[in-house]
Amino acid sequence: CIISNVIGQSPGCGGSNCPSYSTCEKYTDYTLALQNWCNNGNWTIHGLWPNYDASCYPQYCHSPTWHDVTGSLYTSMMKYWNWCASSSGSQQSDWEHEWMRHGTCLEYYEGTSFDQTDFFNKGLSVYQTVLNDGTIREKCGTPSPNGSCEKLCLDL
Repeated sequence: CIISNVIGQSPGCGGSNCPSYSTCEKYTDYTLALQNWCNNGNWTIHGLWPNYDASCYPQYCHSPTWHDVTGSLYTSMMKYWNWCASSSGSQQSDWEHEWMRHGTCLEYYEGTSFDQTDFFNKGLSVYQTVLNDGTIREKCGTPSPNGSCEKLCLDL
């Protein structure tokens, strides 16, 4: 990762009892975090987060330029990665946060050409896979109002 500040944030390892950033950036798996913040009875994506271990994760690995999500990706994001924000601008801000904090760290294994579109497409693809194979229902059950599920740990 290119090390620089992102909106006042330095690359680091979030969580507790974590190793140095240079160790932490070598994450070992992902968490696909889900939510039912729209209270429509469906799990949607909160984020795709790289994990170093059960309590530590790399964050803010570099400082890319943000571009609003548009086109067919926007349509898919609104359907499957929607936080029920009060406006499109607010939703874009939520997606920007996920990209800057977590997505920028996926470069370690994905390669330096991995960009925000790749990150969101990867999250959508993983979500569709675990939705279709029954993993979401098995691990998270039926969504409760304002519910969250962070039980989907996935190997690289």
